[in-house]
Amino acid sequence: MCHPWESGADDCPRWDHWCDGDWSIDRWRQRKSELVASVITDGFGSPIANSDFRVASCGFNALVAFNALELAAVSGDQDLIESARTLISTLDSRWDNALCSWIDVGDASADSGRVRSLDALLPALVIDDPDRLDAVFAQLLDPSAFGGDCGPSGVHRGEPSFVAQTYWRGPAWPQLSYLLWIAARRHGRSADAAALGAALVAGAQRSNWAEYWDASDGTGLGAAPQSWTAIAAMVPAAPPLH
Repeated sequence: MCHPWESGADDCPRWDHWCDGDWSIDRWRQRKSELVASVITDGFGSPIANSDFRVASCGFNALVAFNALELAAVSGDQDLIESARTLISTLDSRWDNALCSWIDVGDASADSGRVRSLDALLPALVIDDPDRLDAVFAQLLDPSAFGGDCGPSGVHRGEPSFVAQTYWRGPAWPQLSYLLWIAARRHGRSADAAALGAALVAGAQRSNWAEYWDASDGTGLGAAPQSWTAIAAMVPAAPPLH
């Protein structure tokens, strides 16, 4: 990645390595602006590198691998499949048994790149190891970890950086809940899928279809209504798992 914005989760604690001193929203906003200046672009203006923000996010790369396989399922592109498998193998090597999470590569790999954030569990979309999947889904439903009545929290409750209603530092996000629901279904984990799906629907309804919400009680946060929260409608529309 070239900038925290590229992840979509721009205030996630995984990027705290790049915020000098104690994290604050004002200091981080300033730092995000500074990081724009160091983005390197190609001849077409596309960002390709950033020497001041060197990170290979396991969550972002899990989405790359997952979407490559989805595209290959339609196109039959074998090169795309092989590239995805190579990336998945690398992702698999980043698992940490003590944290029960995948660890980013780059400048923050020894500190904030190890924070137990929800996006760091997205490799569950493409990893098949049953023990790791058991650990992931146990955390997603455990109320002392990520679990909430309205979906998994954006950060593990045991992390010092967890704040229940602060942007990308605690609330539930419908798109992440949806992706982890998909992961549960793809792995045939019907009970986990049912629990995650029900929590996503509850959060969407209680929050008045907000952009994101408190994972415990559904207090709406951000814009409301937000178009992407309609993804919750995919849950009751999905065919049952057998």
